[in-house]
Amino acid sequence: MRRAILSLAMLVALASPAHAQDVEQAKALFLAGAAAYDKHEYGAAIQAFEGAQRLAPRAPIVFSLAQAHRRQFYVDGNADHQRAAIDLFRDYIKQVPNGGRHDDAMRALQELGALAPQHTRDVASVSINSSGTPGAHIALDGATAVDAPLIGPVTAGKHHATISAEGFVSESRELVAVDGQIVALDVPLKEKTAHVDLAALPGSTVEVDGRPMGETPIAPLELTPGPHLVAVSKNGHDSWVRDLDLGRGEAKHINVALPASKQRTVSMGLLVAGAVTLVAGAAFASVSLVYYANAEKILQKRGTQNLVYPDDTNAYEDARAWRTTWIIAAAGSFVGAAALAATGLALFVFDKPTPSSLRETRKTTTPEHKAEPTEVSVAPIISPSTLGVAALVRF
Repeated sequence: MRRAILSLAMLVALASPAHAQDVEQAKALFLAGAAAYDKHEYGAAIQAFEGAQRLAPRAPIVFSLAQAHRRQFYVDGNADHQRAAIDLFRDYIKQVPNGGRHDDAMRALQELGALAPQHTRDVASVSINSSGTPGAHIALDGATAVDAPLIGPVTAGKHHATISAEGFVSESRELVAVDGQIVALDVPLKEKTAHVDLAALPGSTVEVDGRPMGETPIAPLELTPGPHLVAVSKNGHDSWVRDLDLGRGEAKHINVALPASKQRTVSMGLLVAGAVTLVAGAAFASVSLVYYANAEKILQKRGTQNLVYPDDTNAYEDARAWRTTWIIAAAGSFVGAAALAATGLALFVFDKPTPSSLRETRKTTTPEHKAEPTEVSVAPIISPSTLGVAALVRF
């Protein structure tokens, strides 16, 4: 088309003054037709080229008009455009027997099936397209694939067409061409699904766009191309939430890190503290048994000999008092251990992420603040007026 415009511009420059106005009008119409042709508005291009040809007949305009009719035939399959294109290409070849766009016109005639002596309307033709599929290619009967649409003459009978495009699932179709007819076939292709392979802790729950997909280990997810919100969660762990923009046929492997949640850390700390407090209570009970044994020895001494007053009496009272004190300390420790264990167990059991709320907890690209370490400390409290256990939790 560009070469035709340049040729026309040279002819305009050489035009006589008497025809200058018509030539200028023809030039304007030709440029308008070229713009319409570039936008695939072939009907408008045909009208503009015809107007230019009437005002200033030129071989380049004939060739451009033939091209517009050929393209319009590919769009709607109207045999009138096919015949018009054939006649115009033949006219151009007569005007330009050598050079110019002669070879292009010959190839176009061959494509349109016009070099055979048989009349065009007796030729079987096919129109194969894949509407809505960018970059589609069509291979007919195993030949080299060409850009869609494929429109042209074929031999009558059965043919095999393969439609393919990058990122789409290829399709194959059979069609039967009939003499004197153009058989149309349109095969929109399906996009190839993307595959996402998630490696996470066993038993983790996987969701995509709010829909549960199962628990890990899980087979690679087959997802449609485009944006998706993928979330992985597990009890006692911080959730992993990411926005993924997947391409057609893309395969992605992701190692999902699920760090322990603060609540789980605290619960484990409380359970450990409860165990430590339980051991302390057992130690306190052991001490109380020692004092109980001391008191019993004094009582047994009274059965065989006289007690020394006030030493034995005071020792007996002291042993009983300390026995009671340590028993109370042991009981307090046991109660504290039970409280710590119950609290830790409750935090452990109820540390469950809510799948429906994962969208609100998605991670952003902003830098994360470093979490403060969680500390749990436990200490018994023993005084003349107080017995118990103190627990300090900081996170």
